[in-house]
Amino acid sequence: MEQAYRIVSIQSAEAPSGTESSNWYDYEIAFAGETVVKGCRQGSLKDVTRAVDDIVGQLNERHCKKSGKAKKT
Repeated sequence: MEQAYRIVSIQSAEAPSGTESSNWYDYEIAFAGETVVKGCRQGSLKDVTRAVDDIVGQLNERHCKKSGKAKKT
């Protein structure tokens, strides 16, 4: 499947205001080379990477269905 969306970066970040927890990460997802999604997620780097990878997979699946590129079985 063509990967139109991809992870640009995942970096350690300060906790959002009003939270007392730690282990926060900022992430960026790009589409066609342009950053389109920026987010913040709590967890270990491994867990956050897995979660953001799942988001990218879902975005690519939706994109392929919209553009008619979905693989039919």
